[in-house]
Amino acid sequence: MNLAELLSFATGLGLLAGVRLYSVSLALGVGLRLGWIDLDPQYSALDILASWPLLGLSAFGFVVELAADKIPWVDSAWDALHTFIRPIGASLLAVTAAGDVSPGVQLAVIMLSGGAATLSHSAKAATRLVVNQSPEPASNVALSLLGDVAAPIGLWLTLSHPMVMAGAAAVFFAIFLFAAPFVFRVLRLQTLGLLRLVRSFFVATEDEPETDDLEARLRSAGEPVEDEILEKIRELRPGVRSVVSVRAAATAGLGGLRHAVGRLCLADEELIFVGSRWFRLRAEPIALDGGARSSLSRGLLFNRLTIRSDGRDLRFLVFKDAPAGGATLASVLDTA
Repeated sequence: MNLAELLSFATGLGLLAGVRLYSVSLALGVGLRLGWIDLDPQYSALDILASWPLLGLSAFGFVVELAADKIPWVDSAWDALHTFIRPIGASLLAVTAAGDVSPGVQLAVIMLSGGAATLSHSAKAATRLVVNQSPEPASNVALSLLGDVAAPIGLWLTLSHPMVMAGAAAVFFAIFLFAAPFVFRVLRLQTLGLLRLVRSFFVATEDEPETDDLEARLRSAGEPVEDEILEKIRELRPGVRSVVSVRAAATAGLGGLRHAVGRLCLADEELIFVGSRWFRLRAEPIALDGGARSSLSRGLLFNRLTIRSDGRDLRFLVFKDAPAGGATLASVLDTA
């Protein structure tokens, strides 16, 4: 096998491992164990995947991923945990397959496989996080099943026709470059969500006070805002006196601030979302008239807050380390 085919194989393997690392390693191991896969001598080092210890490890990871990938928000947490595992695993698979080659070729294999895995993992994680924001689970399960089917087909194509798989990878990379700003915004949101979920286990929250006083209730749900956010609110509402907030991300209804991370603030009795887009803070007021209503549903990485205002639904993801998870804020909005 020539150098071009080897590098194409590494790229294809990385692309698949970035989406289904355990499926790929298990399929290779079982296929080699049962003689279903006849590898080119170039890839003979991959025979180690057929050993019982690695088969057991791959099977365990496969079963856990198969279940986790079909549960909304659990799949996003799983993806967040594998942000580095999948690219590293892809690089190890590819460099093992490369066998005895020069250091320069080894480096190229590692970079291509790891880079391809990083991009495919990023695209998959971003897509699933966006789909999870929909209340129905069918699309989530459908995407998961699509990945289950695509992994073995892609593996066959990578082993049998590496140059064709490299062409498919090139098309994917071109599409990814176009969508990269959106993908990385969503990935940032996912990573922050995981970190704050972990932080929430160590943050004590106060019980909601039994009072009808709006400010007292909101102070139990919210937290003080940073100076730069307070300044931005005062640019919009110079006379504001009291500002409390929960950390959240806008996911629908605020146009240019979609997936922007920021603060959902109650400034006096007006709701304002302050988020960052292109390294610049923007403040968007949300009308709290007599018909405004809100609802809160709990998820693994985030709590989903929906505000019905001016005939439109505004959706936010509230971070888990927000005091009371934003639950009190939702109840305040219903009475504001």
